[in-house]
Amino acid sequence: MAQVAAAALPSVAAFRPCRAQGVRSSRKGSLAVRCQAAGAAQQDPLLLRVARGEDAERTPVWLMRQAGRYMAAFREYSDRLPFRERSETASIAIELSMQPWRAFQTDGVIMFSDILTPLPALGVEFDVIKGKGPRIDSPISSMDDVRSLLPMDDPLSKLPFVHETLSTLRSELRGTPATLLGFVGTPWTLAAYSVEGKAERNCRRTKTMMYNNPEILHALLDHLTDALIVYCGYQIEAGAQVVQLFDSWAHHLSPEQSAEFSMPYAERIIAAVRAKYPHVPLIFHANGGSGKHAQLAACSADVIGLDWECTMAGARAAIGADRTLQGNVDPMVLFGTEDEIRKAVTRCLVEAGPRRHILNVGHGVIEGTPEENVGLFCDLARQSADILAAHGKAPAAAKQPVAAWPVGSPARRHFLNSPLSARPSAMAAPPADHGHIRVLAAEVGRLENAIAKLLASNADLKAAIAAEGDDDERTFKTAIQENIVVIAKYRAQVERLQQELEELRGGWQQLGGAQAVPSQEPAAAQAAGPAGQQAQAQQQQARQGQQQSSAAEAGSGADTAMAEAEGGLQQLAACGGGMWM
Repeated sequence: MAQVAAAALPSVAAFRPCRAQGVRSSRKGSLAVRCQAAGAAQQDPLLLRVARGEDAERTPVWLMRQAGRYMAAFREYSDRLPFRERSETASIAIELSMQPWRAFQTDGVIMFSDILTPLPALGVEFDVIKGKGPRIDSPISSMDDVRSLLPMDDPLSKLPFVHETLSTLRSELRGTPATLLGFVGTPWTLAAYSVEGKAERNCRRTKTMMYNNPEILHALLDHLTDALIVYCGYQIEAGAQVVQLFDSWAHHLSPEQSAEFSMPYAERIIAAVRAKYPHVPLIFHANGGSGKHAQLAACSADVIGLDWECTMAGARAAIGADRTLQGNVDPMVLFGTEDEIRKAVTRCLVEAGPRRHILNVGHGVIEGTPEENVGLFCDLARQSADILAAHGKAPAAAKQPVAAWPVGSPARRHFLNSPLSARPSAMAAPPADHGHIRVLAAEVGRLENAIAKLLASNADLKAAIAAEGDDDERTFKTAIQENIVVIAKYRAQVERLQQELEELRGGWQQLGGAQAVPSQEPAAAQAAGPAGQQAQAQQQQARQGQQQSSAAEAGSGADTAMAEAEGGLQQLAACGGGMWM
């Protein structure tokens, strides 16, 4: 488990922009659980929902290297300022991150930064030379070099601009339909850069180390993995809603080499980050992954990013219809005609299908790409529901009506309490009401999923306490206690929403072939025939039971939830006992 120095932790609370949404932090990598269960009337951003594996109304879109030199507004900065000044000055990085969103309304906003950004915190300095790329003056070549690397023990003091950039972007985007993405390089890619000292077409120094001194390379990969686990968590706590792992140098590895020197270390990051932040989807993108589809199919990331050297249909068949894929239009297509762009995007959308797909390019946007073509690419994603429908693949959630009556609204209460004769004729199930049922049911599912992940996180925390033998700072136990309170709150919300669902569904339930509704009106039930009368009797019995227990149930939902929490705390006393504050 990655260690975070205690000196860094008093500042952890300062970079929690979403406390109200349920962030739970503790030491050793800022162990956390993000629980974003918004009210039924509020929906999470499109890209975030699809990255979690949910059905959506259309295919979301963003582009790798969407903040880049192809944009005139970007060049106003890149022509004047060196790369690290742009990426490490938060106000500039924020502006460059927002430019493509303002221009093209992408569904994702990715932090303007670099995969090498965390290296100086480990003692590896680098520069980016215009026209030549990254340069590391003192590349790693020995075990002593690996042993001299620093731990990622205080990212807030060593990389403060990352936190400022992400937290400000999250604030800027709050209330918009955009998802904020963070990113890291994979251990293999950072190791190769650190050994080569620059981009090298044959990866000669690293491959020589791989074949002659593999123990040095594995030690370097171990160190980088531990550091990147902390760095991912740092980005998430600063506000990133999704994190992408870039394996930019995967094309240098054979499938066998990837299985030894890349994928196991990427999987360690995915597993560790998911244990701490189960609600944050992770994307794994391998540049050169087309010959390694079996490994990608086995990868546990929430989303698999594809390069452009495979067909989307082939990747879908190899990786699975139940996996969320990202990509994979050739970025050079964006230099083509409008017709060619439309054909390429349509082919990608249709081959991916209406579910579990995020539209992207298969590699970064190239300098010189016409901006209007990037705009067309994004427009086609917004038209994806119609494009897919034209090919017989309409999205499952395309263009569904939104709920007309929010939970607890006077109009909704009036409908539920009105007699049958006063309701819409024959209870024909107005589309808005069906939409509201879908919204409520989805919210119940989301809350139940959050509860399951919180319970799993608590199990991981208890396992960590048991494995390490102590918890002197009581942060693990505090996180467990806070999670229990959130679980209790969510269970109370689930109960309330399920009751609302029962009432709504009962409002237009078909009984005995007649569209009748259990109602307080005996005459209405009589008119509905035997089935309606039976439903009326059942509803009266249920209502009497509800009246007898209303004070204990409806009036004390919070007390019940807290009682569950207290019971859970008592069960957890075996881990060290008591109220850990």
